[in-house]
Amino acid sequence: MHGLGPAFGTKFLFFQNREALILDDLLATRWFRGVTGVNLRPTVWNTNLYETYLTAMHDWAADANVEPASIEQAAFQLVSDGRGNQWAR
Repeated sequence: MHGLGPAFGTKFLFFQNREALILDDLLATRWFRGVTGVNLRPTVWNTNLYETYLTAMHDWAADANVEPASIEQAAFQLVSDGRGNQWAR
């Protein structure tokens, strides 16, 4: 959708299809890059990088026998708590 960046665009996709996962700056640069070393560049749309993210998250979820959204939510909370932002516990 024209005008939506990855953070809002992936939120829109997630609410349309739970197989899609949210990819924002916190997850892309603070968590995923730290875990994998892969820079997902969350400021521009890139379907190949989003697919890399989805594949990794779905693979890790399958290994842990949980839903991919659970991995995403846990990672987001971990980063939020560490940064003390408005979503921190």
